[in-house]
Amino acid sequence: MFVICCKLTTGPSLYALLGASVDVTVARTAPVILGPACDISGFRVVILLPSSEVPAKPKGEQVHMAPRSRSTQRCLACRMFVPLCICSIAPRFHLQTRVVILMHHRELTQTTSTALLAKITLSNFELRVRGIRDEPMSNEDLTPEGRQSLVLYPSEEAQELNHEYVTTLTKPISLIVLDGNWRQAAKMGSRIAELRDVPRVKLPVGAPSEFRLRHEHRNDGMSTFEAIARALGIIEGAKVQQELEAIFKIRVERTLWSRGKLAPEHCSGGVPEAAYLAHYLAGCAGGPKPRSPRTEI
Repeated sequence: MFVICCKLTTGPSLYALLGASVDVTVARTAPVILGPACDISGFRVVILLPSSEVPAKPKGEQVHMAPRSRSTQRCLACRMFVPLCICSIAPRFHLQTRVVILMHHRELTQTTSTALLAKITLSNFELRVRGIRDEPMSNEDLTPEGRQSLVLYPSEEAQELNHEYVTTLTKPISLIVLDGNWRQAAKMGSRIAELRDVPRVKLPVGAPSEFRLRHEHRNDGMSTFEAIARALGIIEGAKVQQELEAIFKIRVERTLWSRGKLAPEHCSGGVPEAAYLAHYLAGCAGGPKPRSPRTEI
């Protein structure tokens, strides 16, 4: 059998089974229904039993479908729905290049923000948030003397970041990335005094963005993490870029699956088994599973 934990919810007790109070949710297409449940520290332990093992519902009782709720718990590190968390499979790089993200405060509440992926994949990383009321962003040591600071932003005067340009630099690079929409990023770059004399660099023309969670108005637009991955591919090597883009693709495809917009067989690395059960219980849109989960007694 399957034993899983889900956030405690309340519902009518439909009938007694084995002397325990039971809440039952019927999935019309699934061969299992919820069996005995008990509350432990605010969580409900749910045992999934084959429908053939559950006695018939007494007449007059109603069976309630799982509530369609989007208020699911997310991992604080990668911002993914917990059963889809990618932290355990994300690569971790210890690079000479320092990456500093200057984030507009409105990005903090965006679940589709990709900047925090840099935090779990790069050890030489720093995040500074600009625009929080009564919490001004510190500009201290933003452009340290022992490093060549570069602002990654495709302004008109920006130099193309390529291997030839990198070879002309004599110090380790501190890559400063402006995270926000185009207007927000432009304002940050012009209003932060410490950045006014820092060289701007832009990425060479490359493959289209794989970011399918937001609408992009520019043909050369891409997510913050994609831009970081491509820049580090030029500075640190192709292997770094490939592994960063691979985990980024998994994040995007798992999110699309959770929205019901991508079949699981099209998700890189598949979908974790726990995600099917958790999405069913939460009433989320998770894409249809090709086959029912195996039930063992």
